[in-house]
Amino acid sequence: MKLEPRRLVASVAACTVVLVGATWVVDRTVATTPDPVAAAPAPPGAATLAIASFVYNPNPVSVAPGTVIAVTNQDNAKHTVTAGTRDEPSDAFDLKLDAAASGTFVAPSEPGSYPYICTIHPGMKATLEVTP
Repeated sequence: MKLEPRRLVASVAACTVVLVGATWVVDRTVATTPDPVAAAPAPPGAATLAIASFVYNPNPVSVAPGTVIAVTNQDNAKHTVTAGTRDEPSDAFDLKLDAAASGTFVAPSEPGSYPYICTIHPGMKATLEVTP
C-alpha cells in the first residue's frame, strides 16, 4: 500500500493535534485539581488532631489542661469538634470547620475525660483526655 505525500502529512498533522490537545487537557486537569489539605502549622506546644474519612485521629487525644489543639479537616465535608454527646451536650469546647479547613481550640483547664462528637455527623465520636 502506497501513501500519497498529502495524505501522510494530513495524517501526521491530525495525530499531532490530537496529542497536543490531549496533553493540554491532562495539564489543565492537573493544574485545576486542588492540592490535598496540608496540616496547619500547630502553635508551639500544641497537640494535633486530624479528621479524615469521617474519623478523628488520634483517638483519644491526651493533653495537659489548657493545651491548644490544632485540628485539620482533611474531608470534603464540614465537621465540628464539639464537647459532649448527642444526649449530654457540653460547653467545654466547640470548633466548627469548613471542608478542607483548619482551626484550633483550647482543652479544658480541669483534668478529666471529655467525649466529643461532630454535630453534623453524630456517628463521629472520640475522647479528649485532659491529664495533669
